[in-house]
Amino acid sequence: MNSPVDPVLLQLVQTEVKALKDDVENMSVEVEEEKTKVCDELQNCVTALEDMKQRVETLEISQQTLQHHTKQMENRVDDIENKVVDLTGNIEHELVCLKGN
Repeated sequence: MNSPVDPVLLQLVQTEVKALKDDVENMSVEVEEEKTKVCDELQNCVTALEDMKQRVETLEISQQTLQHHTKQMENRVDDIENKVVDLTGNIEHELVCLKGN
């Protein structure tokens, strides 16, 4: 039994299928655009993190250099203090010797 196809119904179904197909294609384009945006933002984050890593490494090197210079300065101050103590002791000894004469 062949039943006749209603041309209006067939046209409606074809129109709806075409609209659905267009919606799916548009959705795919929108999803691809969102995917591209997310990928771009992730790349920006990666770049920012790499920059931060470089800055931290630079700061660590600078800190190590400052610590080294600080240690050198502490050693120099210690040397100067020792020399002042020695000179003070020598001056006091000389004064005692002069008073004794």
